[in-house]
Amino acid sequence: YLFVQDSFNLNLGKDTALCIGDKLTLSSNENAAYYSWNTGSMNSQIEVNSSGMYKLEIETGYCKAEDSIYVEFQVIPFVDLLNDTLVCEDEIVAINIDKQGYSYIWNDGNTSGQRNITQEGTYTVTVSQGVCQADFLTIINYQAKPDFNLGNDTAICDNIPLFINAQRSFAKTYFWENGFDGPNRTVTDAGVYGVFITDGICEVYDEIEVSKLQTPIVDLGSDTSICNEEIYEIIPTVSQSGLNYRWSNGTSSDRLTVYDTGTYALEVNNGFCFASDTILVYACDCNRVFVPTAFSPNGDGLNDGFRPSECFMGGYNLQVFNRWGQMVFESSNPQEEWDGTFSGNECPNGAYLYKLYYKALYENGARSRDFNLTGTVNLVR
Repeated sequence: YLFVQDSFNLNLGKDTALCIGDKLTLSSNENAAYYSWNTGSMNSQIEVNSSGMYKLEIETGYCKAEDSIYVEFQVIPFVDLLNDTLVCEDEIVAINIDKQGYSYIWNDGNTSGQRNITQEGTYTVTVSQGVCQADFLTIINYQAKPDFNLGNDTAICDNIPLFINAQRSFAKTYFWENGFDGPNRTVTDAGVYGVFITDGICEVYDEIEVSKLQTPIVDLGSDTSICNEEIYEIIPTVSQSGLNYRWSNGTSSDRLTVYDTGTYALEVNNGFCFASDTILVYACDCNRVFVPTAFSPNGDGLNDGFRPSECFMGGYNLQVFNRWGQMVFESSNPQEEWDGTFSGNECPNGAYLYKLYYKALYENGARSRDFNLTGTVNLVR
């Protein structure tokens, strides 16, 4: 009799792709007496993990069938996403993981391989290539900038340095506008002084403008005398206009009328820089001028010069003569003393004649009187 055998309908499936590291089981969908794979296997199924064309032949009796399938194992995508990081609050974190053939989907919906991050948070991205994909994650934290302020702009006086203190507990490094890398500066000139400070993450900057003011000069003059029961007006000499005045008696005028003897002090300022001076006002009987009877110009600092005691004079002349009538000294300056020399040579010990003229002023110069005195002074070395 005639035996008819059913034919095979062998089907290994459509060509497919997997990721490297995966495995695929290929098997016959038909029962057969004989199996032959192009890998050399004689089993009904095989497990594959590498790309290639896989072919199966089956046979039972007089019937044969064959089929093939192409299997591709694709590379899993990889990107070098930055590690978890800590940045300063205003810093932009640039991410560039763009590669040809890759596609991206971030947890915030962004689909680019390049992006700029301006907010802290956890960022995950799924990277795909072909049938393979991989997930990557980074955490970005922002650190607030530390507070830093050098203070208000200021001024310095021309004889006083300014100490600028930039030292802060958070600081790791300092960098000033002139390249100096220390925490503090002492400056003596006008200018803008700025410093960058880093705490290891953030960098802050501040600057201070320093202007330079001239220290005023005040001069109350030499110590002076007033005639008994007279008044005296102290008129200071100053180097600047617009100064503020403060006298030792609490007044603030630009001059001071005094009625009593004593030491008077004046402090002036231009709003920032200060200066002061003092003057001694002492009483003198202007009708009687004290003239020393002797002096000793030996350099010991005691009675080394000869001059009358100074009173409130409007005119003055002192002449000194030796025993032969020769004038050895003359001065119209009541502050100038005779040092016991003539033409650079020491005069001998002995008695010398003096002639003194002076004008005593009263009532602030409204009234005056002339005096002429004659006497002798002994020079003793």
